[in-house]
Amino acid sequence: MTGCDAPSTNGRRVKKIVCDSGAGAAAGAIAATIVCPLDVIKTRLQVHGLPDVPHSGQRGSIIITSLRNIIQTEGVKGMYRGLTPTLVALLPNWAVSITFFGLLLEND
Repeated sequence: MTGCDAPSTNGRRVKKIVCDSGAGAAAGAIAATIVCPLDVIKTRLQVHGLPDVPHSGQRGSIIITSLRNIIQTEGVKGMYRGLTPTLVALLPNWAVSITFFGLLLEND
């Protein structure tokens, strides 16, 4: 590698690292946002136990009933409680994970 090649090679590598970091952070944020309502239900079931719901025999009826209860009492915003701390805590983790994964694949 000559001195003239180094800046363009390093520039491409830096651009790839930045793109991988952004992609990892974005993918993690999207995943967390989609899964957050289920996480809220899981946490509430752990804290409060199963709700008193007549047994309908349908699969997932507890989840649907819990979603309805949250929307009726707190609105749609209630389904996303705890999303901000999750994003703040895990966004850097996702960015770094995907970046290093990309660097590991590059070296193979």
